[in-house]
Amino acid sequence: MSARALLEALRARAVAEAEQRARDLEGAAPAADVVAALEAVGAARAAGASPDSLSRVSAALEPGVASRALADDAALGFDALEEAALALLAAALAGDDPGEHEAAVRGALAARARAENVRLGAELVGARIPDLALAFVIAHDELVAPALARLTAWNDARGELAAAIAPEHRARFAFVTKAVHVAPSAIAHVAAIAELARAFPEVRERLAPVPAAPPQVTSLAAWAKARRARAADARIAVAASTDSGALTVLASDQVEVSLRGDATLVVDVHAPLAEGASPSVTTAAGRVVPMAPVPRTLGRFRVDLDDRDAAGGPLTLAIPLEAGAITLRVPPDGDE
Repeated sequence: MSARALLEALRARAVAEAEQRARDLEGAAPAADVVAALEAVGAARAAGASPDSLSRVSAALEPGVASRALADDAALGFDALEEAALALLAAALAGDDPGEHEAAVRGALAARARAENVRLGAELVGARIPDLALAFVIAHDELVAPALARLTAWNDARGELAAAIAPEHRARFAFVTKAVHVAPSAIAHVAAIAELARAFPEVRERLAPVPAAPPQVTSLAAWAKARRARAADARIAVAASTDSGALTVLASDQVEVSLRGDATLVVDVHAPLAEGASPSVTTAAGRVVPMAPVPRTLGRFRVDLDDRDAAGGPLTLAIPLEAGAITLRVPPDGDE
C-alpha cells in the first residue's frame, strides 16, 4: 500500500472513530469521554479530514461543554507530558540497544500525539485548553528538541505515528515527522565517522578540505559547490549521513527543497497538492522534467537531473498545490 493510500485509510478510520465517540456522548457525559471525543476529532483532522466532513461530530461537542471537560486535569492528562519528555530523553541519552527502550519511546510519543490531537479537536469546536496544559506541551517540546536527532533511532515507531499525519499538519507533529524518513541506524554513523577521521589523517583531509573561493553562482551545481566550500565541516555531516549529503536549497511552511549529491533534487511538500498532480522542474534549456514520488514517504518527490541541467542556468520548480500553483527559482535569487 502506498503512503497516500495508507493515509486515506487511516483518515477514514479516524473519522469513523470520531463519529462513534460523538454518538456515545449522552446528556452530562463524563469529562474523560468528552476529551476522548475531542482527541478522536483531532486525530481525524491530523489525518487530513476536512471540517465539513466532521461537521456532525463537532456539532455534538458544544464549546462550553468541551471547555469545561478540558479544564478537568484528570480528564485532560497533559501533565503526563512531563513524564513522556523524561522518557524520551532517557532513551536518547542511554546510548545502548534502541530495542531496550522501544516500549517507553512508543508510549511517550503516543502521549505527545494524544495531546496534539486534543488541541486540534479543541480548535475545531472552539473550545479552550487551559494555559497550564499548554505549558506542559511547550515544556515537553523544548526538552525534547535537542535530542530529536537521537530519536531517529526509533524511526520505525515514529513512522507508524507519522503515517497518520497529513502534510499540512506535519509541522505540529515534528516530534514524529521530522527526519522520519532517515534510516534508524543513521545516528550511529556520526560517532563512527568521527572515530575514523581521528584515526586516519587522509580521511580528515577528505572530509574537511581547505575551502576554495566560492565560484559565481549561476547554476544549481555552482550553488552546491559554493555552499559546501563555505562549510568545511559539512563534509563530516555528508559522510555521517545516510542521505548522501543533503543540502537544503530553500524551505518554507509549504515546501522544502534539498539537493542530494550533485544532481538529485528532492522536494518535500507540506501542503495538499492538486488532485493527481506532482511537482516538475523546468531546466534553463526549457525542458520540463516531472518529479517522481519517493516510495514509503508522503509528499516527497525527487528527480535525477543530468549534469548539464545542474550546471546550466537556474531551474524553475513548479508545485501544483490545491490552493494554487507556486513556482520557485532554484537556486533562489541572491543566494550565493
